[in-house]
Amino acid sequence: NEVGRYAMQAGVPLLAGCGYIFFYCVSFPVCSLRKTTAWKRTWTVNAGCQVLQALYITVCLVGLLPFQCYGHPNGKSSLSGFPNIVCYTEDHTPLLLLGIFATCVYGVGFFMV
Repeated sequence: NEVGRYAMQAGVPLLAGCGYIFFYCVSFPVCSLRKTTAWKRTWTVNAGCQVLQALYITVCLVGLLPFQCYGHPNGKSSLSGFPNIVCYTEDHTPLLLLGIFATCVYGVGFFMV
């Protein structure tokens, strides 16, 4: 399923962000048992944003993947990442919606943080 595969690709940065939040929350009880300092919120946000900044171009390219079509001799076009999806058909619509969401969240939203 191409939509599920693309959703997994586009969702990896969100899962990474959830991982940072999870480990931030887990650090409090674990560090209280070990008598060490828990993660600081500002350091956690800084580390997460630094990883996202390092992967920014890759993440943006994943968001733009549904917009990259190549032409066929018969006049139709297919997605470069999913050659069995013909562009601008009903199979392409969910990928376009996910691509718009990913581009807005990652591409534009990154500069709002």
